[in-house]
Amino acid sequence: GSMAEENTGNPGKGASCSLGHGGFRTEHFSCCAVMENGKYRIETPGYADYFSGENENPDDTPVPVPVDYLNGAVASCMAISYEAAAKKLGIGLRGLRTEVKSDLDMKKVYGIVPGGPALNGFHVRFIVDAPDADEYLLRKAAVKAERSSVVGKTLGVSITYSWERDSAGDKER
Repeated sequence: GSMAEENTGNPGKGASCSLGHGGFRTEHFSCCAVMENGKYRIETPGYADYFSGENENPDDTPVPVPVDYLNGAVASCMAISYEAAAKKLGIGLRGLRTEVKSDLDMKKVYGIVPGGPALNGFHVRFIVDAPDADEYLLRKAAVKAERSSVVGKTLGVSITYSWERDSAGDKER
C-alpha cells in the first residue's frame, strides 16, 4: 500500500512531522550551511546559528569541525536517552555528564585505504550523580540509553559505553 502522509503540525523549532503507515510518526529536520568568511554558518530554523569549518588559518577564531558536532549530537542524544531511562527506572539523577570519543581513520577519509565508514565508532562514558541508585539500575539505564538513542541508531556504526559514579557529586552530599 501507499504511505499517505498527513501533516500534524510543527512539533518544535526546526522540525515538522507527519503520520505515515501504521500511524508511526516521521520527523523531518532541516538546516543549511552558508559560506561566510571561510567558515560555514549553519542555519537551523528556529534556533541560533552556529559555525563550522576546518580551522586552516591559525589567525582565525577557531570553530568546531563537523566531527565535533557529530560527537556532540551523539553525546546529547545519549544523555537525553540516559535521563529518560533513569526516570523510567526510578533513578533520582542529581547530575549527568556524557563524554563521547570517536576515531576517524584519515586514510579512509582521503581514499588511501578503501572501504567502510571512516568513523570507526563511538565510545560513550556516562558519569552519573545518583548516590541512592544501585549499580544494577545504573547499568540498566546505560543499556536502555544505548538501545534507544535515535542518533546512535541512525549512524550505523558501533557505539560502546561505560558508566561510573560521579565521585565529586557523592563527596558534596
